[in-house]
Amino acid sequence: MTTLSSLAKAFGKHPAAVEQFQLVISELGGIVNDQDLHLAHLGLKVAASIVHADANAANLLKDSLIGKIHDLLKSSFLQGPSRLLLMLCNPSHYLTIFFVSGMALESLLALYKELATANVKSLPVDGLLSSLITLGTADNSALSKQSFSSVSSSLTCQQKWF
Repeated sequence: MTTLSSLAKAFGKHPAAVEQFQLVISELGGIVNDQDLHLAHLGLKVAASIVHADANAANLLKDSLIGKIHDLLKSSFLQGPSRLLLMLCNPSHYLTIFFVSGMALESLLALYKELATANVKSLPVDGLLSSLITLGTADNSALSKQSFSSVSSSLTCQQKWF
């Protein structure tokens, strides 16, 4: 995954690379989830590199990855205060969860930064913001405090860039 990210950064403007982005992005949908946060982090990092290299690739993310990102934001496994408290109970086990989940959230925020910077017609910044606000307000009882924190971090990331 790190190699894919590096290749997207180095050769992302090449026409042959742009053609392959659709295949890569379609595969990323299967790994961006809370089952393996390290793999999710790497997948989000690849997606951010692709959008940085080719802003039009943001159009491809709309159908295959945005829903998965919203599901990940709803997860209570992303970094937050509850993980820090659990880390104090058993440092060897929860330190890894805390660190990896923090990386996943940082990669997710980096992807949102790239999407906001790209600001393509099919995925405008206003649409990203409204989807995050809806995510944070719809059926509040289903979201944990940590999920609200993750959504608010994403909203802050969006507001910071525009």
